[in-house]
Amino acid sequence: MADKAPGGPQATDHFSLGANFAVQTSNNNDTKDVYRAFNGDGDEGCVTTFNNRNEYTASYVHCGSDLDTDLGTLLTAFGGQHNSIQVTDVSISFSADSHATIDVTGHQHDSNAHSSDIGQANLVSVIPDGFGGVGVPAFWSNADANSTPVSATLNLTLEHFDQIGADGEHFAGANTRIRAELSVTYAGAPTLTTTGWTVSEEDLAESNEEFDTTAITADKYFDQA
Repeated sequence: MADKAPGGPQATDHFSLGANFAVQTSNNNDTKDVYRAFNGDGDEGCVTTFNNRNEYTASYVHCGSDLDTDLGTLLTAFGGQHNSIQVTDVSISFSADSHATIDVTGHQHDSNAHSSDIGQANLVSVIPDGFGGVGVPAFWSNADANSTPVSATLNLTLEHFDQIGADGEHFAGANTRIRAELSVTYAGAPTLTTTGWTVSEEDLAESNEEFDTTAITADKYFDQA
């Protein structure tokens, strides 16, 4: 009997990030809201589906030499559409022993699809210019030569609002509160310059089996362009 063809192994580049990004996994969730009413005897009386939309995710590995440039308008116009999908969240992970991984989340509606600027900002300054390959970029200036960043997570987020219209379908959308949250773990105890960021956590961990580590978490908000 011949092998069946259930689909794959293959992931879809939903957000069209380009040749310098290797897509690893992807998801397309075709979803809708459901209204249901029951009769007096408890049986289903009627059911209607509405607010049809698709929710997308994709995970990538960066294979280029300049991450901030390669991300293009995903950074310079964060909050816009990529490949006709409204982007709402980007999470980038860095490690001293791997390339950067990028997880992108977005959605699109069947009715009155997002297709214009509904609130976006230029976040290109968040990632140091010219970073690529294995390692962790120097997000903040560090005056302590006995410490080094070993991992980091950068989350780019916004608050997205959608309005349902009289017919139960999507009517309008808007973005606000565009934010970057950065968590960096260092081997050692760094002396950092974090100008422009609001530091919320500084966690020093010590052990009798490994080097000390310091985890710094900070965030900053960006005005809409």
